Amino acid sequence: MFSILSQLERLQQFLSIVDTKPAMSIVFLAFNGWILLFFVCFGLSWIVFAPFRRLDLIHRSDWSSRIVSTINAVMGCLVFAKLVFGEEQLYRTGVFSYSAASCGLWKLILGYFFYDSLLIVLVFDVYEAINIQTIIHHIVVASAVIYCLSSRDPLAMLWASALFITEASTPLVNLRWFLSESNLKHTRIYIVVGLLMTLVFFIARILFMPYTVYLLLSNPNILNHLSTYRAFCDGIVGGSVFVSIYVLNIYWFYLMMRGLYHIARQWLPNRSKEELQDKNNHSVKN
Repeated sequence: MFSILSQLERLQQFLSIVDTKPAMSIVFLAFNGWILLFFVCFGLSWIVFAPFRRLDLIHRSDWSSRIVSTINAVMGCLVFAKLVFGEEQLYRTGVFSYSAASCGLWKLILGYFFYDSLLIVLVFDVYEAINIQTIIHHIVVASAVIYCLSSRDPLAMLWASALFITEASTPLVNLRWFLSESNLKHTRIYIVVGLLMTLVFFIARILFMPYTVYLLLSNPNILNHLSTYRAFCDGIVGGSVFVSIYVLNIYWFYLMMRGLYHIARQWLPNRSKEELQDKNNHSVKN
């Protein structure tokens, strides 16, 4: 645990240095870095995972992009959680002293949004519903991040940092997809991961998002540092982003619950048949 915290401290220092560099240069480098990581994941998956080699190009690209997505989510959630909840000064004085590290990380993540949007346009069916929703998500969040980086408003940066923690469900969403593509869709581990995914998604994206609003509004020390004009701008931008993303999350959660319902309808009768068969076999033996 101590080792993880020390590594996060070093990463935080690095991100503070990143923030001192020109924003467009960092975003451009990050964009190319995510593309390079995609091809590295593609090559390693070909070598390591046999199921990967049986897929067509579209699904191989999806596989690699989900590995990159997981790396982005894990890195972002760990760092932002430390920045938002690991600073006592913020809640005593209202000053977000970790704002530089947060800005540095958001520049890297902004590069990810551009990379992922380009990948969807070039490789996948851009008119497919989930891809349209993903692009809308990226456009909305990227617009808000650009606002935060240009305004350098600590409150806006704090809220954006807290909202990224909702990506905690992304690794489980991707893991469930990997299991499905590996022909493990009818196994217990697939069911367990699906349940965990839905639970974490509900906690992170349905419950935690409103909590971020409470986190800000319940602390007068944070709000006292805002001018009337800046509070108005933050409210308009933040409110628009919040509503847009929250509506998407509710829709995605509905799809997850519907999927669990269909799986339960298939799983429970099969389990009952297996148990009945076991009882009959046991009776015959006796």
